[in-house]
Amino acid sequence: MKTVVSLLVFVSFCFPALAAESIKAPHVNISWLAPEKLSRISPDTIGIKFNIDPEWHIYWKNSGDSGAPPKFNFKSGNYTVGPAQWPIPKRISVGHLVNLGYERETAFLFQIAAGDVPGANSDLNLTLDLEWLVCKEECIPGITEISLSRPLIDGDSVWATAIKKQRDHFASQTPRADESPWDLKLVEKTDEKLVVSVEVKSGSSPDLFPIDGEYVNPQSPKVENVGEETQYSFSVPAGRGSPSKLSFLGVRGDESWEQDIDLAAVVNSIASGSAISSSRSSSDNSADQASLVSLLLFAFLGGIILNLMPCVLPVLSIKFLSILKTSIAERRKESLLYLAGILTTFFILGSVFLGLRSAGAAIGWGFQLQSPYIILFLILLFWLMALNFLDVFEFGDSIMNVAGNMNSAGSFSTGVLAVFVAAPCTGPFMGTALGAAATLPAAPALGIFLSLGLGLGIPFVLVSFIPSLFKLMPKPGAWMDRLKQFLAFPLIGTVIWLMWVLGIQLGSDGWLLACTLLLLIALSFWLGKTASRVVKVVAIVVALVSIGASFMAVPKVQKSISTSAVTTTTNSSGWVKYDRAQIDQARARGQAVFVDFTAAWCITCQLNKKAVLETRAAQKVFQDNDVLVMRADWTNQDPVITKALAEFNRNSVPVYLFYGKGTSKSAEAQILPQILTISMIENLFNKKE
Repeated sequence: MKTVVSLLVFVSFCFPALAAESIKAPHVNISWLAPEKLSRISPDTIGIKFNIDPEWHIYWKNSGDSGAPPKFNFKSGNYTVGPAQWPIPKRISVGHLVNLGYERETAFLFQIAAGDVPGANSDLNLTLDLEWLVCKEECIPGITEISLSRPLIDGDSVWATAIKKQRDHFASQTPRADESPWDLKLVEKTDEKLVVSVEVKSGSSPDLFPIDGEYVNPQSPKVENVGEETQYSFSVPAGRGSPSKLSFLGVRGDESWEQDIDLAAVVNSIASGSAISSSRSSSDNSADQASLVSLLLFAFLGGIILNLMPCVLPVLSIKFLSILKTSIAERRKESLLYLAGILTTFFILGSVFLGLRSAGAAIGWGFQLQSPYIILFLILLFWLMALNFLDVFEFGDSIMNVAGNMNSAGSFSTGVLAVFVAAPCTGPFMGTALGAAATLPAAPALGIFLSLGLGLGIPFVLVSFIPSLFKLMPKPGAWMDRLKQFLAFPLIGTVIWLMWVLGIQLGSDGWLLACTLLLLIALSFWLGKTASRVVKVVAIVVALVSIGASFMAVPKVQKSISTSAVTTTTNSSGWVKYDRAQIDQARARGQAVFVDFTAAWCITCQLNKKAVLETRAAQKVFQDNDVLVMRADWTNQDPVITKALAEFNRNSVPVYLFYGKGTSKSAEAQILPQILTISMIENLFNKKE
């Protein structure tokens, strides 16, 4: 009954029947701060006021470790509304988390300019779609529509004294537009901390709040005086890189100023900060170099292991098959072109990855497979390859088989294809190397990507260049045509798997879209076998139209599918959707937690899931030890999961975290290997703690 009542309360405030000028919702009362009559000539400032129950809070635009800020969507009308003006927040501790927000009461202000509406249409009719989250230890979301209707007059706005006094009080707490009384500059930026120096031009030193929570943690900084300046040391989350600038809110009493820090000269700033604090010894530099060498080695070994993954084996087998009938010189040339295709693709993907990271995008390795367009393209490509291997059609001399044909473009393209099909597989050694690549400077980070590519391509090169290895390959013969046909079936299996991924991303319409495309492509090849030129033209038109229509339909299908409906992995075996707050609550009561960071396009993830995590043996271990089992599904782009991965210096899946029973909230999670076994799961509970 309690659950039913809670749901009814939630629904009643998420879907109000009529918009009103004030709203009473669970733990908040919401009302306007507006004049009795609004000037149509001069802009004015109005506000949305929240009265909040004791011990509850709502959030600032940087909500901190958890939560979400209010969202304001004004509907069109005879007015224009400026951006929200946010009052000064406070730090609110909830367990070991720090949130940034408001208690008791606050108001969000907006500058409004009424339209020039002559004659009878002399009223302002304003409607706002409003969303908020109010929290204590638990959180209650709210969605409503709130309206405002006021007469428009040609003179100044007419305010009730008490309302205007409240509006002015909150307006005094919004950031001022005049020159800041402080100068901020970057002193040091490392993977663990960010040090900002404040030079006070007048008055006292401020309290600083980071405006962007993606790169700076919300906890109070360590403050110390260094000469005539004050230095603020903030902790930073791991694996985020550096944006082009950072913004801070400086607060002194009831006054505040927003100020940016340019991070374009991060390296110089770090160097100068290091000179001020202490010089690094030569042994430290040697340790850093050794660490980078180990990361490059991990990446290289991870690339070699990728060749054994089921996502890469079909392409690699096709390529080995194609070189059996070639000369030594030709074989070596093609192997180098294959390696060049791999390295080029890793360089481009790595550059895009690092570029998006530095621009502030929350992405990780495998980001390309979070795009339904890429998945649909790979479905089409592997389908065409499978049809070709089954002799449904033959490419002509000018349009050769991408994977099997021996020419420069074919070998290079096979390298490109190998990287794309390898992206879903994250094997041993790769997680640490890829996680480090997101935090290192561009040159060593790209070195890690290239080392990964070198490991992926080197076996093919070795077989081509070392005669003793090539002699182990079977001799050419009639069996090769049969093998080529057999290799079509792993490709069709890959198509089925990719269609399953697309179905998770786009729902059942994704399956229908891909199946229809493949049907029409097969039909077009069948039509193309006729002697009639007219029918062949029809076949080409059918193929081109079906491909174009399929890709154009993706946005419409995406729009019609709720993300929560297609990405959740909660099932009857007890796995729940990722929720950081639920993890904290479980740890606070001493319950063990196991977190599976996974994605439908990650084959390693799926193998671990079917072979270990969802077996009866693993489920019994989890149930017997009262473990909260949680699944973070990264099939579609999800900044929350990306942020959670970055906290453990990871940007790829799979990642498996385990919090032992009775461990404190501050204790670090144990990161398990990327290839799981039942014994690993059992050993988590056999250790003496």
